[in-house]
Amino acid sequence: MATKRLDREQRPGWIVYSILTAGVFFVLFVLAGTGFSGYEDFVPIGGLLQRLSLTVGFAWASTVRGSPARRGWRWCGWWSRATWSWPS
Repeated sequence: MATKRLDREQRPGWIVYSILTAGVFFVLFVLAGTGFSGYEDFVPIGGLLQRLSLTVGFAWASTVRGSPARRGWRWCGWWSRATWSWPS
């Protein structure tokens, strides 16, 4: 949904950033899981990889939250199941 909106607004940089962030997050998440599963090469750094994946994910969320691509969204309120809508 976010990439469709960014594509419509012609913001290819945000699309590339989002896709790369998703890939890096996924790889770090899987490697952290391998460390916690007991693979000897990743056991010592499993916690570090987990923290890196969380940092990447939170950095992306914070960046997108404050990005110009987010303008135009408005909060509908808790009574509407906490959804976002476009201004009319």
